[in-house]
Amino acid sequence: MKKLTLLLLVLMLGLVSAAEINAPKEIPANLNWSFSVDLNPSNEFTETEIYFDDLLIVTAYNDKTPIIEEDFVLKAFLFDKQPEDNTGLTVFISYFGIQEGSHSIKTKTFNQGNLTEEKEFEVKSVDTITAIQEMPETFKEDVGILMKEIINKINDSKQELDLLKSSTEQNVQEKTSVLEQEITELENALNELNKLKEETEKQNELTEQNKNSVTAAENKTQENSALTGFYDFSVNHAWMGAVFLIVLLVLLALFQVYKMKSNQTVFEEVLSDKDLDKEFEDETSLEDVEEESKPKRKGKKFSIRDLLKH
Repeated sequence: MKKLTLLLLVLMLGLVSAAEINAPKEIPANLNWSFSVDLNPSNEFTETEIYFDDLLIVTAYNDKTPIIEEDFVLKAFLFDKQPEDNTGLTVFISYFGIQEGSHSIKTKTFNQGNLTEEKEFEVKSVDTITAIQEMPETFKEDVGILMKEIINKINDSKQELDLLKSSTEQNVQEKTSVLEQEITELENALNELNKLKEETEKQNELTEQNKNSVTAAENKTQENSALTGFYDFSVNHAWMGAVFLIVLLVLLALFQVYKMKSNQTVFEEVLSDKDLDKEFEDETSLEDVEEESKPKRKGKKFSIRDLLKH
């Protein structure tokens, strides 16, 4: 009994964890049609290969990425009923029309490269549209549930989008306010820097002016010192020249006086000589007169001039 119970549990787990093929048993020939495959809900697979008549048409991976392997597949997409894990994954496949006859859909599930399960489903393609068998109720229910879930997902996405927009606008406004404040602070800082630059330039101008003034004053001081030295030198030399000139004039005056005195002495001597000569002449004349008046004596006559000459 226990063994039977364990066997039933294993079979039930196998049924629960197996992939499920959802497709009509009969389809019209040469018309596009669709089917779906519920992947292994055990969350213990890495990939599932889907075959049509032993031809690999789609490979679905547990990272929710279906890969179309065959050109006869019009479209394949994967829908996740439970986004929090890999359970609830369903692959929807749209396929080209097929010829009339019996066909098979097969799935192979792998986990890390090891084949874990296979599933096969028979499909018949008939020529008469009226012979199309109605879809199973389970498929319709699954499609209805899927449509509702898609609609709910769309509504949730819209709400999330609205929230995202509002939060984005709020974030944008907050960031805009922060940026505006930063821009204002930067502009204020720039203004302060401009003021500091102007003050620095003014200070540099004043410093340059002071420097030029100091340089001019130093040059003027040097010029004044040179002029003062030259003036002192000139005054000293002028004073010395004046003294020398005065001394020279005094010497010249003394020389002139001496010369005048010398000339006067000479003149006086000359006058004396002249007077003496005149006196001698007068005396001679007088003597001559007297001699003439006296009786003439024999012998040689001497005069005072002759005496002086001697």
